[in-house]
Amino acid sequence: VKGVDLASPCPELQDALWIHGLLIFRGQDITGEELLRFAALFAEPAKAAGQQSAVAIYRVCDRDPLPRGQDFWHSDNSYAQPCSGPTVLYALKVPQGPEGPLGDT
Repeated sequence: VKGVDLASPCPELQDALWIHGLLIFRGQDITGEELLRFAALFAEPAKAAGQQSAVAIYRVCDRDPLPRGQDFWHSDNSYAQPCSGPTVLYALKVPQGPEGPLGDT
């Protein structure tokens, strides 16, 4: 999606997500608070099990070329009733593994 500033997103993005199933916004520079406000367009942001906030920050380091389980992001609680809303991933830099980007989706 081009021409959208996630720091002040527009409600029309809700329809775009349901139509396309995935939205990608490149070149964004937003804070955790702005990320939560963006996520709230789609559903109430939820804390993952064991988290104190709906925003979880993980740092995946370029340690070595062998990927580990924690090197991949995932969405928790997709099994819960009622089902949670979309997952928002904000990556600053995606590390490269031997077969391409780690967390390539």
